Amino acid sequence: MDIQIGVGYSEQADSFEAARYMVENAINEGEVQQPELALLFATARHDEEKLRQGAREVLGEDCRLYGGQSVGIITNENLSYDGFEAGCVVFGGEDFSMDSAHAVGLSTDEAQIGEQLGRELTKWQGGQPQNLLLLYDSVNRDQGYFQLNMATPLLEGLRKSFDLPEETAGFGMTGDMKGTPGKQILDNSVSPQSVIGLSFKEPLQMHTCIMHGCVPGGAYHTITKSEGATIYEIDNKPALEIIAELLDHDMEENWRDYSFFITLGMNRGEKYADFREENYVNRLCLKADRTNKALVMFEPDLKAGTEVQLMRRKLNFDYITERSADLMQQIKPRRPVFAFYIDCAGRASAYSGMEEEEAARIMMMAHEIDIPLLGVYTGVEIGPVQKRIEPLDWTGVLCVFSLPE
Repeated sequence: MDIQIGVGYSEQADSFEAARYMVENAINEGEVQQPELALLFATARHDEEKLRQGAREVLGEDCRLYGGQSVGIITNENLSYDGFEAGCVVFGGEDFSMDSAHAVGLSTDEAQIGEQLGRELTKWQGGQPQNLLLLYDSVNRDQGYFQLNMATPLLEGLRKSFDLPEETAGFGMTGDMKGTPGKQILDNSVSPQSVIGLSFKEPLQMHTCIMHGCVPGGAYHTITKSEGATIYEIDNKPALEIIAELLDHDMEENWRDYSFFITLGMNRGEKYADFREENYVNRLCLKADRTNKALVMFEPDLKAGTEVQLMRRKLNFDYITERSADLMQQIKPRRPVFAFYIDCAGRASAYSGMEEEEAARIMMMAHEIDIPLLGVYTGVEIGPVQKRIEPLDWTGVLCVFSLPE
């Protein structure tokens, strides 16, 4: 099969030169004869327009070019974040084929923009895109303060146009842990508040698996009052009081610690069966509302009547190796040719408190099977749970692209 894939990396501070350098390296490393698609990601310290211009100087005008922000970059040889990291992947070859579309205006109405993107994507492939990669701007400061663009209504908007294939993955782009607003690279322009859809065609296929790193910490509890992304009551008591009870905390002393720490899990499998990570959707607390004793979550889908469990973080590095190996077995007899790792920025050791980097296990996997790797640190992750595509929090989503043997 005539498909070439190469990955490039840079830590140069000059955005134009960083893009030019890493795109040249990607083309050379992958021996890409005719670039057809380039995906480019960089931290908030970079200027997106200069990145686009630098990449265009190398790629020419015919190659499709998309990308945006990432807290950090992971490649076969590099794992770094919070600096001037930038990374790219370049696809090419006579047998490479894909469709792409984008829509702008996420901060106004995620569901409407999802519908718009869906209409654009269904112009191709008989109305049913496959091997779908979604990239969207997760930071919204249009009102002058930090908000999140929500993936739940975005996906619902897409579903009005077509059934999301099981081979779907994606992420909310953010360039640092401060929520600095950024712009997305949309082929020949840059724009904030956008979503990008990429549909890869045969012979290339995408395979995915999710890696939460959380286990249930106790019994099931029922959300009894919520509005949007805010949970006011659990088991008919104020949400913060219930969390404090479950953690044996003094709420008045500890409520500030719940932001970016408290994680609630929804089990999509059998209620009392053995824990299976692939059955769980995890929701992370964005902030604690002391006035209303409420939890503000990353997504608005934890509605009244939903059963949840308090999740306990437990990243087993051997487990990551096992999940990766299982995915490799599922791919056979096809041949893996590229790995794309979508990794929650909160899992990085600097933010999780772990002594090691869990993404290093993905780097080891890519080295062992000798395929190029590009990873991005993200705000929200998207992947399949019980064959339904869901937004995920504090999760890694491994995407491996393959060709026929």
